[in-house]
Amino acid sequence: IDIFFIVDVYFRYTRFAFVYNGTVVINRNSIARHYRKNGMLLDVFSCLPLDVIVLLIPGLKDSVFLFRLVHLIRVRRLPSYLNHIEGYLNGWNIRVSAAMSLLSKTFFYYVLVNHLCACIWFLIHRYLERNIKYTWATTDCVEGGDDAGEGCLATWDDEMGQHNICNNGYVTNCYIRSIYFVITTISTVGYGDIAPVTEIETIWENIVVMIGACL
Repeated sequence: IDIFFIVDVYFRYTRFAFVYNGTVVINRNSIARHYRKNGMLLDVFSCLPLDVIVLLIPGLKDSVFLFRLVHLIRVRRLPSYLNHIEGYLNGWNIRVSAAMSLLSKTFFYYVLVNHLCACIWFLIHRYLERNIKYTWATTDCVEGGDDAGEGCLATWDDEMGQHNICNNGYVTNCYIRSIYFVITTISTVGYGDIAPVTEIETIWENIVVMIGACL
């Protein structure tokens, strides 16, 4: 992904024409000057492999996920990417109605919001609550049994003083349950089988509820 971002920055700086006062500008110097004034620094910063660099620094490996969040700066370009796709389809004589285009974009953003909210829900458990026995995951016991036991999504280890993030290392299961929690919360269904346990989880659930109200 970092390589793709770097290539994108290169082409935006040297190749990607832009429209100015109804005229397509293809001069390289003008393209470079236009890009420098329209988000080049943010794009360059977002494609820096900070997460890889952090892995080489002792003591910072546990914080690598924070540096990966830098790549989210690129999300701001999603609307323009979607508009370009629509333009390419029109160029290939593939007509998409305005209603279908709006519905597709709405569905895409809805899925994206659910994904990001689910990732943050899981990150809270994985990184911010590693030394806390009772979290939403350690109390999500689909297979039955006591909280933080073998039948739960994550198990507590008394010797290490930590939970194991996800039983058997199945992070996919944790992600699926996170998506399930976010969808039921945003849609106001809220079955209650997955619930916040700690204060920070409760705060994030409130934020998810407000996001759902805005959607």
